[in-house]
Amino acid sequence: MSNDIAYPVFRTPDLALALSTARRLMEFGRCEYSEVSVYAEIRSVAEVRRVAKELPEGWFRGQADCLDVDGVPLEEQPALVVGVQGPGLPADPAAYEGRLPVECELYDQPVGSIEDAFTAAIGAERGLDQLGDAVLAGRARGGFSRRVQAR
Repeated sequence: MSNDIAYPVFRTPDLALALSTARRLMEFGRCEYSEVSVYAEIRSVAEVRRVAKELPEGWFRGQADCLDVDGVPLEEQPALVVGVQGPGLPADPAAYEGRLPVECELYDQPVGSIEDAFTAAIGAERGLDQLGDAVLAGRARGGFSRRVQAR
């Protein structure tokens, strides 16, 4: 039986420290099927575009109101409401009006495959001034989750 609930265990504004802490935590219980997931909340169109360029496989979704989708077929809903991978993001800045912050997610990746790219994409040297949250979360043996959050 596993526990899918992840609790914050470490918070810091230092992304490099968050990444190194996440790696140390993942070593406890690491096995062949361990996974890592990443999440960032992005507050500006320029940052969304920059992160999408660095993490094109990330899934991006903006804020939505239930009125945005009420009675609208899924295929006619705006990309930022439904969610889209980096290359499918709207080019028109007007498409982001009322949709910020935009969430970027990438789930269930092999450990070691995404952490460096994610940290580089959200800009460890730039700080978190345009980001609300950045999260590295991993699941290892027994379903225990380790979560590191940078704010």
